[in-house]
Amino acid sequence: MENASSGGVRIIEGATGRNLVIGTVDGISGIYSGPAANAGLDSIAVETNDGDLTVNGAVKSVLGKIFLRAQIDLASGTIDAGSNFVFLADDPDAVASALSIDLGGADNTFGVSTLGLTDAELDTITAGVLQIGHAGSPDITITGEIMPAHVSTLDLQTSGAIFGSHTGNDITVTNLALCTGTSIGDVNPIETTVSNLAFANTAGVFNLTNYGSLTIGAVDGRHGQYECLYGRDTHLRGQHFERQRRELLFGGWRDHCQ
Repeated sequence: MENASSGGVRIIEGATGRNLVIGTVDGISGIYSGPAANAGLDSIAVETNDGDLTVNGAVKSVLGKIFLRAQIDLASGTIDAGSNFVFLADDPDAVASALSIDLGGADNTFGVSTLGLTDAELDTITAGVLQIGHAGSPDITITGEIMPAHVSTLDLQTSGAIFGSHTGNDITVTNLALCTGTSIGDVNPIETTVSNLAFANTAGVFNLTNYGSLTIGAVDGRHGQYECLYGRDTHLRGQHFERQRRELLFGGWRDHCQ
């Protein structure tokens, strides 16, 4: 599908449990939204209602954002938003919005309701900001190292916890934002190699080890300045920290969260 004129591209599978495949039909491959389509807005959105979405072609937005809301298999396709925003998660309005997220692992590692995103799949994504999960998503578990090669900022969001069940470094990216409802690295610390970190943890433990110099401050997210840094039981380890404009509170640093 190609749209180079006004308006974006929105595809919704209305029937519950039905699957979608982005591929090639009659010589046309993937989804393309050109520079005149929806500049700066949500240029491409694809949703299923508790179904699978398999990406076998190129999904490209020249100026807009890309939203994929489904149990996603980035099989042999690519997602390209340039320096813009890409969102990967289940559909928050679906009948059973309960897809746990496995970073570094395959789909359904923890049962039929798991969105698995391997490092190889994440390497097919080009974006300024990649958000995985949303404020209503269940737990995120890291079962393998992820190093998204073409993403500047990784934003992980969940109403639950972020767990690390992988030995060694978990996440390598320039900018990392973590927003959780219960805890981060409760059993095992999340191990990262990042330059800039922001986090919002409303309850439980924050337990993270970073390799290399780290600036704790603002990380640009979906809504602009994502300046969140709050943890009641905070354990942060690394070689060098630079803390920007924070006061010490409850063992952590607190600022407003957008």
